[in-house]
Amino acid sequence: MEQNEIILEIFSNVYNAIPILQALGDKERLFILLKLIYAGPDGISVKNLAHNSWLSRPAISHHLKVLKDAKIITSRKEGTMIYYYFDPSDKMEYVQNLTNKLQQHLKELNFNALDHTPENLETIISKAVEFTK
Repeated sequence: MEQNEIILEIFSNVYNAIPILQALGDKERLFILLKLIYAGPDGISVKNLAHNSWLSRPAISHHLKVLKDAKIITSRKEGTMIYYYFDPSDKMEYVQNLTNKLQQHLKELNFNALDHTPENLETIISKAVEFTK
């Protein structure tokens, strides 16, 4: 694989992982995620998450929404209660695969042999911008 293609593939993989990485990039969400993991498949309600927490229920609900939008957690409704639980789906595996692939590409990529000319950089950037559309 050509080095420019490797760079574009890395960019594509990282770009697609942005929602997951952003969701995991907040310490409060990580704390909530840890509680959800330990709650098991039955999950836990916002009320129970708020118990012994410094966060308000609305703040917890906001963090849960971010985690849910990133498809890291799932919810189920029982009567009027909503229970949130960790969904060990392919999303977390995706992050692992992303880091493995990134590490593999960086080993393959000979940074010193790259064409660092402004024209080459502009070409790569213009191709990368296509992923964001």
